[in-house]
Amino acid sequence: MRLHLSARLRAARGQSTASGPVRMDTLHLRADGEVFGTAVSGGRAHAFTARVADNRMTSFRVL
Repeated sequence: MRLHLSARLRAARGQSTASGPVRMDTLHLRADGEVFGTAVSGGRAHAFTARVADNRMTSFRVL
């Protein structure tokens, strides 16, 4: 998930390289397969949500 989040943040900024390491600040898992939390990169916090089914990530969004 960290790699996917880093790639999404980089694409959103239009830069060819990430501005620094990505740190997972919060991570929550629900029994129905919902994953959500916040990550910090370059001093900015970003919220994200994902859906997991059969041990695979089926969707991912940076909010």
